[in-house]
Parts: sequence; C-alpha cells; structure tokens
Amino acid sequence: MYKFLLLPFAIAYWLVIEFRYLFYRFGLFKSHKFSVPIISVGNIVVGGAGKTPCILSLVQLLKSRGKRVAVVYRGYKRLSKEEVLPVQLDHGANHYGDEAYLCKFHYPDIPVYVGAKRADVIRKLLAEHEVDVVLMDDAFQHLAVQRDVDICLIDASEIASAYKLLPLGRMREPWRALKRASDVVVSKTNFKDSTKALREHIFKKLGLSVKLTFAYEFHSFCPLEMWIKKDFTIYQIDHKQKYHLVSGIAKPAQLLDCLEEVLPKENLEVVAYADHYAFSEKNLSHIQGPILVSEKDAIKIMDLKLDKSKIFVVRSKVKWNLSEDEVYEHFHRQLS
Repeated sequence: MYKFLLLPFAIAYWLVIEFRYLFYRFGLFKSHKFSVPIISVGNIVVGGAGKTPCILSLVQLLKSRGKRVAVVYRGYKRLSKEEVLPVQLDHGANHYGDEAYLCKFHYPDIPVYVGAKRADVIRKLLAEHEVDVVLMDDAFQHLAVQRDVDICLIDASEIASAYKLLPLGRMREPWRALKRASDVVVSKTNFKDSTKALREHIFKKLGLSVKLTFAYEFHSFCPLEMWIKKDFTIYQIDHKQKYHLVSGIAKPAQLLDCLEEVLPKENLEVVAYADHYAFSEKNLSHIQGPILVSEKDAIKIMDLKLDKSKIFVVRSKVKWNLSEDEVYEHFHRQLS
C-alpha cells in the first residue's frame, strides 16, 4: 500500500532526470571535453554493482600495458571539504572516501583525485600530471564530462524489486538510459541470478548486446597486519573456527556467498553496518574471536587502535569472461 504513496515522487523524479538529460543533450547544461581519453564506470541501480573492483581491475589492466592512468572519484561521505583534492596516504580513508583511498593504497604511484564536480577535478589533475587515460568512478549519470568509453554495470544478482525508479525501487534512471552506454557489462555473474530473463528481454528490446561480463570471486585470506604492509601472501585460516564477518559494504550477503566455497556458513556470524560506514574502535573491540572484513572495510579500520592480530582480510578478484588481452583490446579500440 505504501508503494502507491511513493508513485508521485517517482514521477517527479523521472521528470527531473528526463529534463536534466535533455538540457545536456541540447547544450543548456555544459558537458566538458578533455584532451585525454575518459573511461567512465557507473550503474543505473543504487547499491553495489561492482564498480570499485571493476575500476581496480581496469587500472591494473591499463598499467600493465604501459598506460599512465589516473582515477577520479566523487569522494562519497569524505570528511574533507576541499572541492578538489588529490589523495595521499596520510589522513586515512574517512578523509578522502573509502573507495578512493583503497585505490591509492593499491596503486600509490598513480594520481587519484576526489571531488563532486568531476570536470573541475579532471582539469586540475591534468594541470598537475601527464596521463594517458582517466577513469571516472560512479559517473554514468555525471553528464558534465564527455567520455570515450561509457561502462554501465548491471549486477546479475540484483533482485527484481530494485528495477523501479527511485523511490519505488533503486533505479537511478529508466532502462532505456543504457542506450547511452558504450558498454553494458553484466557483473557478479557467479552469484544467484534471478532476473536473467527480465534483463535479457530488456536488452533485446533496446537492441543491446553484452560482450563483457565478470565474476567477483574469492581470492584469499590475508592477516590485516600483513595486508597493511602490502604483504599479500596467501594465508591459511582455520576452517573449523567460528568467525565474525564485519561488513560496511552495500551487499554483505554477497561477501558471505564468496566465502561459501571455503568456509561453512554456520561458522560465520555477520555483523552488518551501512555502506561506507565509518568504523570506530567500539564497533570491533568488543567482538570475541577472529574477525573477517572485506578490503573496502580493511582500508577504514587499518588505522584504528585494535588487536589487529585477530582480523583477517577477505581478498576477492574480478574474473572477466574474456582474457585480459581481449578485454584490453576491446577498450583500446574505443580509445584509439
């Protein structure tokens, strides 16, 4: 019944996004073009579609082919107030935003910047660094910057009820917005897929073909103390031990599913917080026994005063449906 009450708000939201798109299309709102190629990674549903692992995978892919890469983030829920800010490994994840800080942690040699107005951020970045390509995180709706590759992720594990416009569901835009994308990429294909028929029907109706997909799989465990030192040596944990899975990500159930192949669910107790949650010592210090966290959460707790010897990081990996060479060539052709 309450959904009916939200219908007027959904209609109002739809009108706003439609007029906004038209304003950009007809030049009433300015869209900025830059001298270097821009790759945007985004989605049309609020929540974790796998943008962060996708960005990190693309950084690794481009760097390994000799490309000078930079990454631009909004800096969601960051504490810093600067409009444009280069990320440094100094003030911690809460200062810059967890996703941006995680990227800088793994790739300290590349420029990583945060700022809501991505055109201003890229302009400052290019004034301070020579790069070959800029990646923009969560930017499918950020039409103020023109892009050469526009990736829109569709989470294969998404539930059907999400596919309604906000606030009835969690869609930022209607399905037809996918026609703007240069690449519709289906993510998390290794999880339960209950909307495949709906998704394929929509793709067919819109005349879309999907060339790239990726799974998001368990890779290894790493003690937090070693992870902080970037010693990612694979660590064998006691599979008979009981663990607390502490999570501040959008879909903790998927992290649980990732662990199914290596740990029985009855050995895991999930302690879930909101996405991008800013952890404090009191959230973890009272927990008895070993703790498991994702890398996105590890980056937020690494500087806390905790007994880190009992905390283990769950490392996951992106596995593309094509070889790395094929994925690189697919995007390189669009950037040339």
